[in-house]
Amino acid sequence: MKNEKKKSGIEPKVFFPPLIIVGILCWLTVRDLDAANVVINAVFSYVTNVWGWAFEWYMVVMLFGWFWLVFGPYAKSVTPSRLVLAPMPKRD
Repeated sequence: MKNEKKKSGIEPKVFFPPLIIVGILCWLTVRDLDAANVVINAVFSYVTNVWGWAFEWYMVVMLFGWFWLVFGPYAKSVTPSRLVLAPMPKRD
């Protein structure tokens, strides 16, 4: 196995567009707090009144998924005796 060093950093195409959008939204909020409050309340009202049912069904599906993982065919596949944590590699 080769000793390759991976370049750690950010992916500019993924990082900067959301950062710019968040910066613009923060600037707009600070610039006119009353207008931002109206927009935020309208978005909150829309999401909770129109899409609230989706959140409820998502929770029901996740509950069934949890029971399936805990009591289903994969319940015994990971036991504490088989759960082995790998040691941390030494850093130079």
